Parts: sequence; C-alpha cells; structure tokens
Amino acid sequence: MADKLHNRELPPHIDAAIRSITDLHTKHEQKAPPLQRAFGIITSSVASSWFFAALTCSIICWATFNLFAEALGCRAFDPPPFPWLTFALSLISLYIVILIYATQRHEDQLSELREQLTLELALLNEQKTTKVIQLL
Repeated sequence: MADKLHNRELPPHIDAAIRSITDLHTKHEQKAPPLQRAFGIITSSVASSWFFAALTCSIICWATFNLFAEALGCRAFDPPPFPWLTFALSLISLYIVILIYATQRHEDQLSELREQLTLELALLNEQKTTKVIQLL
C-alpha cells in the first residue's frame, strides 16, 4: 500500500508520516529476537487451513487405527477412550495458547509504538496549524 502511495505526488507531511510508520514497523521487526520471529512464523502456520486439515486427519487416523487395530492384527497403543490422544491434544493446545499470547504481546508492543507515533504526528500537525493561524 505504501508503494502505491509513493507513486503519487503526496504532500511532504503525508509522505513523512508514511515513511515514519514504515520505519516503525521495520525497526520493530528488526528488534524482535529470533525466538519471537519463530513464534510469529509458527503462529501463522498454526492459523493456516493446512494445519487444521493435518490435525483433523491425524486425529481421525489415530482413532481409526486404535479402534480397528485388533482387526488388523496389531495391538492398539491407545485404546478407547484414547487417553494418549487426549494428553497430546491438551499439550498441543497449551503450546498454541502460549504461541498466541507471545505473538499478541509482540503485536501489542507495535500497537503502542504506533499510538505514540500517531500522537506525535497529531501534536506536530497542531503546531503547524497554530503557526499557520499565527501567520494569518
């Protein structure tokens, strides 16, 4: 979006605001530790439709195998009511919650920086408006 705006002639104050916001996002991402970046990537992956499909298929395969293991001549490693599946899903849920909270905290920090920048731009605009009024 910023590239589209830069292709047009914009007033200098708007162009400066766009650059400030872009710089803010860039610096925030560069300051993020590698673990935080990894959390962001993993959270994006977990939020994808392929993860949902893979998890659903895994649960169905797990339950199906354990239900029909004896008929297949195998021993069920997690017979109904599937205590190991329950444990695995609880553990996965715990990690997903932690990932979401860590990613959200990172996004909240960016939001706070954005709010501060917005306030600074509003104050700057107020000063410019006051100066124009004084000149008139």
